[in-house]
Amino acid sequence: MVVLIRVHLRIASLILGTLFGNPGSSADTGLEQRLNETLSRFTAQDAPGVAVGVVLHGELVYAKGFGMANIEQGSPITPKSPFYIASASKQFTAACAALLVERGQLRLSDDVRTHLPELPDYGHKITVDHLIHHTSGVREWSSLILFRGEDPRYEQHISQDDVFRLLCRQNQLNSDPGSEYRYSSGGYVLLTAILERVSGRSLREFSREEIFEPLGMDQTRFEDNYAELLPGRVDSYRRTSNGQYERFLKHFDVYGDGGLVTTVGDMAKWDANFRSQRIGGNRFLKLMGSKGRLIDGREIPYAFGLESKSYRGRSTIEHNGGMLGYRADYIRFPDDDCSVIVLGNSSEAAGVVYQVIDQVLPIPHEKPMALPDATAKTDLVAVETEFLGHYWIASSNMYRRLTIADGRLLLDWGPQTDGDQLVAVSPDRFRVIRNGVPIGLVTLRKRGAEALLEYSSSSSVGDFRAVRYDPTPPEATKEVEQFVGEYYSEELDVTYELFLNGDALILKMGEAIPRQLFPPGESVVWNSKDMVFVKFGEIIFRRNSSGDVVGLAIGDSRVRGVNFVRTR
Repeated sequence: MVVLIRVHLRIASLILGTLFGNPGSSADTGLEQRLNETLSRFTAQDAPGVAVGVVLHGELVYAKGFGMANIEQGSPITPKSPFYIASASKQFTAACAALLVERGQLRLSDDVRTHLPELPDYGHKITVDHLIHHTSGVREWSSLILFRGEDPRYEQHISQDDVFRLLCRQNQLNSDPGSEYRYSSGGYVLLTAILERVSGRSLREFSREEIFEPLGMDQTRFEDNYAELLPGRVDSYRRTSNGQYERFLKHFDVYGDGGLVTTVGDMAKWDANFRSQRIGGNRFLKLMGSKGRLIDGREIPYAFGLESKSYRGRSTIEHNGGMLGYRADYIRFPDDDCSVIVLGNSSEAAGVVYQVIDQVLPIPHEKPMALPDATAKTDLVAVETEFLGHYWIASSNMYRRLTIADGRLLLDWGPQTDGDQLVAVSPDRFRVIRNGVPIGLVTLRKRGAEALLEYSSSSSVGDFRAVRYDPTPPEATKEVEQFVGEYYSEELDVTYELFLNGDALILKMGEAIPRQLFPPGESVVWNSKDMVFVKFGEIIFRRNSSGDVVGLAIGDSRVRGVNFVRTR
């Protein structure tokens, strides 16, 4: 009787699919052919590639590998090839936390210093919830590694203990816990330490016993020893300047923020658990989908290692990952009962997931959104006089530019970049329009002689406050020779040395190879007389009330700034 009912349901599903064109139904028999054509550029036998999985209505309807897992050995990628998935691992670390919360062994409200007394007392309580949702203020460890002057390609050995000790040296946070969202893999390294101490098991053991084995994810594990043998391992690659491929080696053991090795087939089994609830149950799944909330009550889209977004008008639940040459994308469309998995071993895999999605889900016929009615005309003359120019965003160490082009007020990233149009809704407030769609609101105001720009959106993610500044760079050696000296950071335990070599200003960061700052060398941009971008971070020289250079700070989009004191 049960079999008969299932047969009837399957027939009904096929009929409905034929009538309404549901993806994966009998009306879509060309899906495999379309995907094969879309991915055909990865079929070379001397290049890296991708593994792709498509899950429709709970069934893995497409699973295929393209390109080479190991070019030297001629080993092809298959759906069973194990890939390192970088930050896409966070959903599994968060899932382990959710299981402990569900069992009453861990509370989201726990003060992290209760479990990790090694951490400094920042004067504000950081909770487990803050770590999971990236609202803790804890700095990004991968940025700190670069600021120490270590290998910018991350090919040196870095252990979990190395990163934990580095995080414990940080005596400052990016922001007060709960006040803002800022993605931090450092927070997930701390979360991992908590999970291991609470459970009494390593994350690798706990996740294997509680998640991977029950779901039959036999080729999935957290990798805590990069040198461990792994049959069929997919290697990472990058292109050289002559267009050839070379290996991009993983020599670090950091996990919890990343560190997971898995396959397309195993990811499909994980995806199935969101329907079957085989592990965790209903409360577990609710926790996995629970979004973070800031002190001011605003909800953020980041949940338990998964993020709520949208693509072409469809709601998604997703997380990606990228490290070395590895790329990983897991995107679930809950309203369409569809998930897409793409794992790659070179940067060329970036964006492939959306090409796959476009073949799986028909692009909706979206009506163009009407621009909001302007309640005030933009007084371009007044704006030009009072507000045009470059604005520095201290929280993310970058700038935006307010400019006028073809009679339109634009917010862009500088010359030769596309800008978002600003449409006035009041004399000092503007809708931010991108591709005809409102995406945010800008407020312009004055604070004494300063011009301020405030950007806000429906959630807190991407909000910023910026101050107009003078972007004029130094033009002569005499303007930069004042920076010569030594600067020390206790938090990084490293010294920066700045010295002149003829007319050139040179920077040596710890044991790193010296780089030329002025005249600007490779990947060096001066954003003002006192601010210089050095490929992976912005250095801002600090002055006292007399104008003397007394220190510097280096930061990026994930670290507000690490301070250095001038020692010579």
